[in-house]
Amino acid sequence: MGMLDFVGDSPLAWIALAGGLAVPVAGILFAYSRWRRPHRAQSASKTPGMVYLYQFRRPIPAFGPNMSPFCIKLETYLRMAKIPYESRPSNGGPLGKCPYIEVDGEIVPDSNFCISFLQKHFGVQMDEHFSEEQRAIGHAVLRMVEESTYWTGVHRRWIETPEAIPE
Repeated sequence: MGMLDFVGDSPLAWIALAGGLAVPVAGILFAYSRWRRPHRAQSASKTPGMVYLYQFRRPIPAFGPNMSPFCIKLETYLRMAKIPYESRPSNGGPLGKCPYIEVDGEIVPDSNFCISFLQKHFGVQMDEHFSEEQRAIGHAVLRMVEESTYWTGVHRRWIETPEAIPE
């Protein structure tokens, strides 16, 4: 008995099997092509030196922060460093994630990479008056808070509120 004997001689069964295999393969190929595609600037109307912050849409734009802790972190950094920025909605950047920034045509993904880039590009060092020990403690607290808030958000979204999951 062969591996595909359960399909038999029915043409419909073979079509169903081919379709069942084609859909996941097409999805994987589509995802791979999106991941490999170079990310370009969103539009040509850009102000030199302006930071364009791409993040998820806010539920109520005028009244609350973004729901992503990484978007909140990057936007808070921009405000505290007094770096001029413009927030724009996006569903994903070069890595398929938000937030990411664009400065003078250069796109930088990941909130941590963005902050490092902004520190070098604008010469802003908000922690220069801290000792090495204080910086290390701050780094440890940052990592703990990031990991806790992310997984707490995932648990809240997908475990505690199953009615929010689309059927």
